[in-house]
Amino acid sequence: MLDINSVLVYYQAMACEMRHCDEFITDISLQPVTYFDDNLNHSSFIDHMFVSDSFRSHVVAAEIYDSGTNLSDHRPLVLCIRCI
Repeated sequence: MLDINSVLVYYQAMACEMRHCDEFITDISLQPVTYFDDNLNHSSFIDHMFVSDSFRSHVVAAEIYDSGTNLSDHRPLVLCIRCI
């Protein structure tokens, strides 16, 4: 369920002709998780990438990068693009 902040961000992005790239995440073996807190046993998909409509056709893939060396509670997102 989306909260009001998520809805507001979505409509603001649409107004700026920006679209999220969530569907380009290539590893769908698990539910996408970009935030996790081991102490609270909590995880969610709260980080997203946005690109302009005109640039979106150059997106090839995206992934959530979990190297094991990341000291943050957020996992980096990587966007793969075709050279223009």
